[in-house]
Amino acid sequence: MVDVRDHIWVKDYVEAPASEARWQLLDSEGARVSEILLLRDLVLHVITNDCLATIIIGAGDN
Repeated sequence: MVDVRDHIWVKDYVEAPASEARWQLLDSEGARVSEILLLRDLVLHVITNDCLATIIIGAGDN
């Protein structure tokens, strides 16, 4: 996922019992800018300067 600032969002691998996932935030050259913990089942669709557009996939959903 790439946001409006050209930051690259990469979700780390998550083990089954975890409820959160760490996302690495990289600049356009691949250097780490930050990291954030979000709900494990969160699916990012759009990232702007002040908003994350997401959906949450619950257990049993396809």
